[in-house]
Amino acid sequence: MAWFSRSRPVDPNWHESWDAATHRVLLHVPFAPASPATSDTAEELSQAIVHAVRAVQAGDVGSSIPDGVTEATVAILVEPERRGLGDLERHTVDILRESLGSSIPLEVAETSVPDVEEDDPDSDPEVGAAELAWDEAAKSLVIKVALPETSIEARVARLMKTAFNSGLAAIASAPAQGLVPDDVRGSETYDLHLILQPGTPQGGRVNAVESTLRGALRKTKVTLCVEFASA
Repeated sequence: MAWFSRSRPVDPNWHESWDAATHRVLLHVPFAPASPATSDTAEELSQAIVHAVRAVQAGDVGSSIPDGVTEATVAILVEPERRGLGDLERHTVDILRESLGSSIPLEVAETSVPDVEEDDPDSDPEVGAAELAWDEAAKSLVIKVALPETSIEARVARLMKTAFNSGLAAIASAPAQGLVPDDVRGSETYDLHLILQPGTPQGGRVNAVESTLRGALRKTKVTLCVEFASA
């Protein structure tokens, strides 16, 4: 019982409970990052676990132990919120678990939150094929390219560039040019629509990419429209 104290620490980043079945104190470490899994969130998790370990070593745990109990062990339980752990975060837990050994078991609670979407550019999904249609009233060729669903803003920005280039390539294709009537050829315009899925994040990075793409179309016959698909 040398590690334990009956007093409750002030404002810890964890809370404790007594597990009568295993005769141990559980230190619950909540983990609710606001961003997808990165090296920064892995470091955030590492610091939270280390903070709990230091509390154990300093004897700041034990307020949950029932009166009369003279022997107990302690374990740290990481409780993911908002999303599951990403690969880097799981690797962090594995490293710390190996370092702690059996002295302070380190566990991850089962959770019903969805697994995290990893931001790996090499695994970016493909954008949809360009859809082409002639708008007779506007004398314009309409090109629509749908982006796949994603929760990562950096991925949205990359996919927007990919969809943009795909749309421009489609304009010059034989199927697209075949839709332009001969009597307006040379005076036609082009409307390029990038279609985002409902719930797609739009932050500063996405806005900056959209501004850059619009700038690339200055003094051309192509107009860019970024819009959301119908829910």
